[in-house]
Amino acid sequence: MKKRIYSFVLACLFFSTGLLQAQHRIQVVPGDDLIAKVAAAADKDTLVLAPGFYKANYTSMIVNKSLAIISEDLADMPKVYLKKFELKGSNISFHLEGIEFSGFFVDSLTHVERIDTVPAADYLIDLTTEFVSGKDIVVKSCIVRNLNRSVVRGDRLAYTVENFLFDDLIVYDLRGGGDYGPFRMKSNIKFNTFTLRNSTMYNMLNKLIDLQDIPDYPMDVTVENCTFYKWGGGKTGNFLFDIKTNTQASLYLRNNIFGKTNASETVIVNGFRVPVAAYMEITTSVFTPDFVVKDSAYEVVSWDKKEYVETNVDPEWADPDNGNFTLPDNSPLLQMSTEGGIIGDPRWNPVTRADADLGSIILSAGTLTPAFSPSVTSYTLHVP
Repeated sequence: MKKRIYSFVLACLFFSTGLLQAQHRIQVVPGDDLIAKVAAAADKDTLVLAPGFYKANYTSMIVNKSLAIISEDLADMPKVYLKKFELKGSNISFHLEGIEFSGFFVDSLTHVERIDTVPAADYLIDLTTEFVSGKDIVVKSCIVRNLNRSVVRGDRLAYTVENFLFDDLIVYDLRGGGDYGPFRMKSNIKFNTFTLRNSTMYNMLNKLIDLQDIPDYPMDVTVENCTFYKWGGGKTGNFLFDIKTNTQASLYLRNNIFGKTNASETVIVNGFRVPVAAYMEITTSVFTPDFVVKDSAYEVVSWDKKEYVETNVDPEWADPDNGNFTLPDNSPLLQMSTEGGIIGDPRWNPVTRADADLGSIILSAGTLTPAFSPSVTSYTLHVP
């Protein structure tokens, strides 16, 4: 099928253009009721969170307008304990940036997390039955952890969303409740683009991207410069990438490190389920020796384009079981991309570790673009 051409522009365009401009910047400080602030915000407002602790997990945060919630300082992330954001209504743009989100219960005074209990949060973002349509849903430069189910659920009704963008994320401890994986789209949703890039995801269950039985519709799914580890599994037989029925879909996998799966003697992990008529591309990516899948393994997939892909590659990460995927100084993976740069999440480059000029994807004409810093051509990737 015809492939869309992705346009990369200076990041300043991403933050300074578009038809929707932020109406007000509302300062939020620790001690404020974040749930109430979200409810009171007007359409196209931007909530700017000062560094510190926010407890917002006693009920869902309802988002029924275009809204941005961002950090005041990307170098000092505010920490938000939440139940979920429930999106409702039509033509909504929603933007999260520079925040650490946890689904754990937490003590209000001591800030000690209740790691011994089931998390309070099922989702970061839930497209509810009252959600109709969205422009751009963006999660950028965030940490997302300790969720019972998904980063995004969009499997309820026949929604439309123009673009999903997940950029510069660290995501871990997704527990796979209800057979849900990180991005649960599944049955009815239609979107133009889904982009996951410059991100690290580990300790998570079930399908990474679940588009199992959505209707035929032209959509591009792009995963680039990502690092994956201890993923898949949950319910035995699940596929990591599942676009079972959409013959008009395109799947692009570029510059990724596909690490250890959760396959075991009792749990089967499958790889790729994409219709033959759909477009599949994989370039400049590696699979580690413990990337174990059964049916539809990488080698037996009929790729429309396959270039510079290697299997059984040990990336020699610093300490992956504790979330440190830094590559060795002399790793060939630092120069493997077609541009001569790193593959996998750029934050794990031992030389730069930051300041990667990542460019920006042009979203819809109605992108919510709050005028907040950084509006420059490069920004610092979060490094734990």
